[in-house]
Amino acid sequence: MAALVDEWYEERKGQPPYSLGAVCVAPSPYLVSDIYAVRCDHYDPADPGSAYYSVTPISTRVLGKTPTAFHQHPHHALGLHKDEELMVAKAKLRPVVILSAEMDLRQAGLGSLLRKRIEECFVCAPIYSIYGPRGESKLAADFVDRMRRLEWPYFFPLPESKEFGRKESFLRFDRLSVISKGNLDGTRTWVSEDGMLFVLSWLWYYLTGEMDEMARGLREELRSV
Repeated sequence: MAALVDEWYEERKGQPPYSLGAVCVAPSPYLVSDIYAVRCDHYDPADPGSAYYSVTPISTRVLGKTPTAFHQHPHHALGLHKDEELMVAKAKLRPVVILSAEMDLRQAGLGSLLRKRIEECFVCAPIYSIYGPRGESKLAADFVDRMRRLEWPYFFPLPESKEFGRKESFLRFDRLSVISKGNLDGTRTWVSEDGMLFVLSWLWYYLTGEMDEMARGLREELRSV
């Protein structure tokens, strides 16, 4: 990968830290399999501080089919309507790459009231590391080799950059998430414009199943190495 682009990372002084290709740190949720909801076990409106709650598992096989899942009494203190749940999700603080552009809501013709209701947010892909803190590989050698050669649409390899303190890693498109701008911490590092052309081309393949000429050429080049 390193040979295909002169510089995979770059610093952009004076540019807002949240834009396409920016590397940020953010809470990255794991894929939800087991669902847990916060339930109020005791609440006294006269003494809200005395409330206590528990975390309760919800079976995905009965979602919407039982009065105990997404059919609760409204809860003002938690801001919940009767068809809402406060869910608990496992997450990890990870580096992510922004894959969507920042939109100017004024230029989009949205009124001030509607703009207030739209959260500034970005589609992000988490960066997963290959090596541990002592340089040991955390993944099977066969997986790493096949991932580097783009055998799957779910992953995109990112080469090491000592200049920017980046170890060899990979993006996971199967863990894309929408993250609020307020939960992103910019690093002043971007995937370079040339690098993002390859990233977005491979993302298009993941989203549509259609491989464009750039993605096809990239995979052929990596498989020939």
